[in-house]
Amino acid sequence: MTLAAPDAACGASPTDTATVVVSRPDTCTNGTLTVYYTTGGAATNNVNYTASPASGSLVLTAGQTSATIVITPKAPYNLGAPKDFTVSLTNGPYVIGTPGSATCTLRTIFGDWAKKAQIQFSGYNRTETLTNFPALVLLGTNVSGFSYSALASPANGGDLRFSSATGDELNYEVDSWNTNGTSYVWVQVPALGSSNDTILAYWGNPAQTIPPACTTNGATWDTLYDGVWHMKQTNVVDSTTNHYNGTATANVSATNGPIGGADYFVGGGGATTFYVDVSPLPERTSFTYSGYLCPLAVNNNIFEQRNPDRDLYMNNGQLTLGWYNGGVITASGGSMASGSWYHVAGTWDGTSQRVFVNGVQVGSATPVAQTAGTPIWSRIGVADDGGGWTNNSTLAILRADRASIPFF
Repeated sequence: MTLAAPDAACGASPTDTATVVVSRPDTCTNGTLTVYYTTGGAATNNVNYTASPASGSLVLTAGQTSATIVITPKAPYNLGAPKDFTVSLTNGPYVIGTPGSATCTLRTIFGDWAKKAQIQFSGYNRTETLTNFPALVLLGTNVSGFSYSALASPANGGDLRFSSATGDELNYEVDSWNTNGTSYVWVQVPALGSSNDTILAYWGNPAQTIPPACTTNGATWDTLYDGVWHMKQTNVVDSTTNHYNGTATANVSATNGPIGGADYFVGGGGATTFYVDVSPLPERTSFTYSGYLCPLAVNNNIFEQRNPDRDLYMNNGQLTLGWYNGGVITASGGSMASGSWYHVAGTWDGTSQRVFVNGVQVGSATPVAQTAGTPIWSRIGVADDGGGWTNNSTLAILRADRASIPFF
């Protein structure tokens, strides 16, 4: 029996495996044979990697000359120097030939990337742990060691990658890419629970210049999100897998926002003059509408859904979440000045309406739940009848999700 490793390295990514092949002569294949092996070295089986078959033995059936042992890297992945380990044949009803062992290498995760940097979420000060949370990462001179010139594909950041602190590759989506300044990237963090939590960014790999599928297929956004619109163009694109893309009216124009682009809504009455149609989102028994708003008037609609009729809007300078259920029911509060950006959110958990400005709850109500209906349309920036609404405002990234948790 002999042993060889045609692919002796693993661990450059979570799916990068090594293979070790056990062989016997063609003249010795008349019967079934169980072959035994062991592992050793700086990397440890079932700690740094798993060897399969996991039993330490494999079976060659009659007529079979060879079988393969697959070495798969195991979380937490190797973030330090490469580690060598051996796979060796042990005694059995056969003669061990030469070579009877093979040396394999557990490589550093993302070891083919020339540069990496740690990113810490030092600003997170909430008590809850957020799961699969799309955290905004700013890339530029604020990240130690980062430079666009060190990317193999600086024009679009195609070789950019992210991993958790333990080496799991993370989904991400580029919101805006600016080689002359700061780029905005949404990274799906598996668990964000404290200001000490970190992820890793990697760049500088000329063999990996095509952006991964997650940058365009919606994988960065958890299925809790019904729609995510970055407002980078007037006919907005939904970043989730639901594809609730929008069609804008003539009085919507693209402008700058706090995170890349934004849309400016200008109108003075008439429901058809200043909205983006993304309809219809599904009916939810709990939900959150959230986004960034720069009001230029005291009355502004942000997001509205019809049947049942519900609306996140600004009324006389206050953020309001309201709906119609035999009468208008609202929760409102806060005070927002013209010309400043605010993060706004309205939530319903089946019992309470709540509104938030910049992550602080400013109002609540406990109305009777709406009667369920069949959604007719969903619109960004619309006034339902146009009466008295100027709707001079700018909106950046807007989200609708089926959970009653405001995005901070």
